Amino acid sequence: MLPVPRLGISRAAVDDLALPGSGLWIEQPHRVLAAGTLYFLCRTLVDVYGGTRPGAPPAFEPAGAGTDA
Repeated sequence: MLPVPRLGISRAAVDDLALPGSGLWIEQPHRVLAAGTLYFLCRTLVDVYGGTRPGAPPAFEPAGAGTDA
């Protein structure tokens, strides 16, 4: 597994949270933050640059589009 930076979450901050349980997600919450960031970055890139096949309608329509003004 690749090393993940702590992303500003110090050991003292993790201890102050007093999260119940144990395991990787409790001991290294910076991994959750990195995974969430990567997920939403990928979703944004797909939405912006298109993740549909050619000729398919757009995934979203900008506000005000489709109205005659």
